[in-house]
Amino acid sequence: RMALIRCGDTSLVNGAYALYYFPTYHPTGTASTDLCGGDPLTRGFFSLDIKSGYMRARLVGANAYNLYEIYWLPLGGDPVADRVMIGQLTTDSAGTTTNPFIRTINTPADATSGAIPNFWTTTGSTIDVGTWFVYSRGPYYDSTTGKYNTNTGTATGTLNNPVLWGGSSGFDGIQFVCAEGYKS
Repeated sequence: RMALIRCGDTSLVNGAYALYYFPTYHPTGTASTDLCGGDPLTRGFFSLDIKSGYMRARLVGANAYNLYEIYWLPLGGDPVADRVMIGQLTTDSAGTTTNPFIRTINTPADATSGAIPNFWTTTGSTIDVGTWFVYSRGPYYDSTTGKYNTNTGTATGTLNNPVLWGGSSGFDGIQFVCAEGYKS
């Protein structure tokens, strides 16, 4: 188990991501301090079962009813060209993960029943050191109206949450970070 840390509590804004990659991918963009998002997090952890390749995450005190997307970046990799999207997770009314497994989530119902991606298959790695980046894709449910942010307004509809960076090449807005090494 490794700790998930708020991006703003790390030194990412002082390193290569901010000094080299941010100007490369955001030449007319905002300040490199925008590399990190501002979602809250009381505590969190991330783990990978070496045998099964399944990944788990636990968020406590994050944004309520939120969809988060997880990416793996090998050590020294370009944060856009070399990152690998692993899957998603959701939080409940208290900002706690609704299910510990990282899953493929296309509908809110997938948060507990969606496919569980295999790290080794998804990344093509047998040994790796790198960083997990967790991004926010916004709320998937409105507790005031009782409606889901889907095409049908129900838990089985397709999520309307926008794709990260509008589908362009970006990497800013990192919410949470975890660095780890693995060998299968």
